Amino acid sequence: MSYSLISLVPMLLASFAIITLNIVSAVVLLRERHLGAWLMMAGGVTMLVSPISHLVYPISALRRGIPGPEIMIAISLLATLGSLLFAMGLLLHALHQRAKANRITELEAIIASLQNR
Repeated sequence: MSYSLISLVPMLLASFAIITLNIVSAVVLLRERHLGAWLMMAGGVTMLVSPISHLVYPISALRRGIPGPEIMIAISLLATLGSLLFAMGLLLHALHQRAKANRITELEAIIASLQNR
């Protein structure tokens, strides 16, 4: 596998931009102190492993020799786990928001029925 660090720059910039947006969105949602936001934050931070490893891998390969493919597989699995955590957190947050909206609708209906008496 032969590649230079310069050829990775567009991919790394896109990865860092997406991960930054994920982490920023999790930080914004952390005000609610809900499990979904914490999962999103954990997933965003875990996803940082992949682009950082793409920066470190060529340098370590030059210094110590190329590590086995097991290391890159483990890094890929860790990044996938981060994506999964983020998606689970987003789903939990969406379900929480839907439950809140349903409860608000129920309370408004109760208030409306009390006012019509």
